[in-house]
Amino acid sequence: MKIKMTVPVTMQIHPDTKTESFSKNDYTMSFFIPFKHQKDAPAPFAEDVQLTVVQPFCAYVRVYGGRSNITMIEENYKALVEDLKTNGLGDDFRTDMIYSAGYNDPKSVKQHNEIWLVSKRQNPAPLPENEKAQSTFGKYFGKICGKLSFKDIDFLSMTKKVMSKLPFIKPGAESPEPSTETSVNKSSPAFCGSNDCPDFYEVKLKATDYTLRCYPERYRWVSTTVTGEESKQASKTAFWRLFRYIDGKNAKKMKIKMTVPVAMQIQPVAESDSFCKNNYTMSFFVPFKHQKDAPAPSEDSVHLTVFQPFCAYVRVYGGYSNMKRVEQHYNELVKSLKRDGLGEEDYRTDAIYSAGYDSPCKFLNRHNEIWLISKKQNPIEEEVGTL
Repeated sequence: MKIKMTVPVTMQIHPDTKTESFSKNDYTMSFFIPFKHQKDAPAPFAEDVQLTVVQPFCAYVRVYGGRSNITMIEENYKALVEDLKTNGLGDDFRTDMIYSAGYNDPKSVKQHNEIWLVSKRQNPAPLPENEKAQSTFGKYFGKICGKLSFKDIDFLSMTKKVMSKLPFIKPGAESPEPSTETSVNKSSPAFCGSNDCPDFYEVKLKATDYTLRCYPERYRWVSTTVTGEESKQASKTAFWRLFRYIDGKNAKKMKIKMTVPVAMQIQPVAESDSFCKNNYTMSFFVPFKHQKDAPAPSEDSVHLTVFQPFCAYVRVYGGYSNMKRVEQHYNELVKSLKRDGLGEEDYRTDAIYSAGYDSPCKFLNRHNEIWLISKKQNPIEEEVGTL
């Protein structure tokens, strides 16, 4: 969804009282959500962007003009503090953070800027007893990501602690010995949710902690490769390139529905301390309705690809994934394959694939996979399975 720009653009800044530096390298910028979307604002795709709720508050405000910068913010912050102290209010504002607010387009000649110091004692309305001791600027994870609300909580850390105590079932745990019984998935897997995904596959082998999964169909994906960046930044760069494609940056200017999984091809480095080269290829699955006529990308760095039929050894794991966890589960999968008599002659070692199936706003029962492409197992006799 395209959302109209609003004002102000606010910046939360933490003054550093122990050094001469005005602020730590810690900034939180916020855009006000338009009134029409206050109740149903869409969840962000990027993990480092979140929806927050600013609770009712009172603030001492100083207004100044001109194009603002950190020096002007510091000057006006100090002037506001001095005024408050002069008027006997030196103990009535928060000192752990300040807020700057800008209201104008950078091209505007007249600029309206503000400094906010949040009052400790002044409240716009009585608060419930159980909230009086809470931070005035308490953050909520709102209804987009669940119905529970939390203030001043590191939600991801808390989620990991909760998940560590849940009785998750390891993939294939119901099968104590490797099984060669073939099963065919004829409906969309539960881990795809309501999204399009490559859902027709055969499970040719079930082990205690991995499966051999074969996809007999050719599927189109849209892909982009990022080189020379660390994994976290590369993931962001790649994701937004692909998101722009499905958001209309294509030959038909067509909006395309998000699908799963988001797949990442990673190239391990042999005989190196580094797990992988700075070379990542991310891919989005093309929805079934566009498999035959997917529009060409408008960006040179994005291209349509075809995944040929293939078989892969698949390991499943939960939680929020990152490169460290990808490496961990890749090593565990290799260890399991070796345990069952399979070696590098059975699967590709030049590239591995990670696959994620969930929005960042899904906290529990997340589904991630590692794929190692089989060299010997083919989904159909006449065609070699390759990616």
